[in-house]
Amino acid sequence: MYRQANISFLLIVTTTRVFEQGDFSITVHGPSYVSMQHHSKFTEPVVQLNYSSELNNKSPKHTSFNCRQLDHYYEAFEINVSTSGFYMFSSESSLNAYGYLYEHEFNPYDSIDNSLAQSGDFCYNGQLRIIAYLKLNITYTLIVTTPYAYANQEGPFTVFLKGPDVIKVKQMSM
Repeated sequence: MYRQANISFLLIVTTTRVFEQGDFSITVHGPSYVSMQHHSKFTEPVVQLNYSSELNNKSPKHTSFNCRQLDHYYEAFEINVSTSGFYMFSSESSLNAYGYLYEHEFNPYDSIDNSLAQSGDFCYNGQLRIIAYLKLNITYTLIVTTPYAYANQEGPFTVFLKGPDVIKVKQMSM
């Protein structure tokens, strides 16, 4: 990559699998000297909370598309953070888990998606994975559900929440 001289850049190294760890090295080649240093502002987040639950026939339902019946079980969690920063939500389950993160409120009857972030593609073996910048003094709603093709799917799940500081989680009844 071409980089202009005398300008600082941030290189972020990550993995393609959830919780994968290992040693690595970085080699830089170019026409002049390159200085690299570890940036201490970014510390590895620690697991703040693991929450286990289950989607079943007693769970509330929501719709995922216009004009469809309420056919997706879900569980809602109120999320508050003690420090603004990047937070990660992921799951481990036999379910094909999917997630939505809303700033403030979630309406299970409104199929128009106004979420702040959502699970995205299936790169994580059918598991929820959301990374979002959350702000102090804002209440967020995390929805754990299943994708469109897996309506009425039931089963246990565990949600892992990581971030730079304390995460407060409260199960919501809708």
